[in-house]
Amino acid sequence: MQLSSPLSLLVVDDEPDLCEMLSFEFTSKGHRVTSALDGQRAMAILESEPVDVVISDLRMPHLDGYELLDRIKTRNVHAPIVVLISAYADVAPEEPYHLGAEALFAKPFRLSDLSQRIHELLVHPEQRWTAPAERIQAQPITLSIADLESGQRDRQLTLGRGGMALSARSPLPFPEQRVAFDVRIAAGPLQRLVGSGVVRWVRAEADLSHLCVCGIEFEHLEEDSRTAFLRWSREKTCRPYIPNLVNES
Repeated sequence: MQLSSPLSLLVVDDEPDLCEMLSFEFTSKGHRVTSALDGQRAMAILESEPVDVVISDLRMPHLDGYELLDRIKTRNVHAPIVVLISAYADVAPEEPYHLGAEALFAKPFRLSDLSQRIHELLVHPEQRWTAPAERIQAQPITLSIADLESGQRDRQLTLGRGGMALSARSPLPFPEQRVAFDVRIAAGPLQRLVGSGVVRWVRAEADLSHLCVCGIEFEHLEEDSRTAFLRWSREKTCRPYIPNLVNES
């Protein structure tokens, strides 16, 4: 899968070799690539020129990936797309998604996977979520709540720009698994979310009656669900791409 051309990408990493490798990869495909060795230099570039995609390391001197992400999404939650990369196993994947990152990659990673992921994210959700869903053999994850407010308060469901966090029971999902879901909401602008997605993170919740919380990125939404969700999301200033299911009240 090839990226639509031309794009403007900003690569941010304190490892010059990785910056050079990514710059060569995307420049060879006809894209314009700028690199920076820390977050402060990256912000200077972002303030002076348009950028479609930021690919940033998480841990850097001066201004790390989280701080850079915060500044970018404070300006605009929708653009540029932010892809974070990390070489550390202790990174909780739900945190970058909750702060607004659209993707997280662990080092080492395949350049083809990174390129494909960016391509997918550049497709508007109205088109991206229309694509035919892959057939999923397992039973869908189901959930019924009174409304979105009580769903978040009771730590059952929270919605983001590109997915949702919800409580799940056995059989437990696992990261990168494709799942189907059917969420029923008794009151409010969204009455049902039916579709499929990819589990991006799973967290056990020992203090809750359910067994785990999982973050699901939408891959497909059925037409009624898609129309209602896009209408709802346009009326919100939702920063998380996939939210962390917490009670913030």
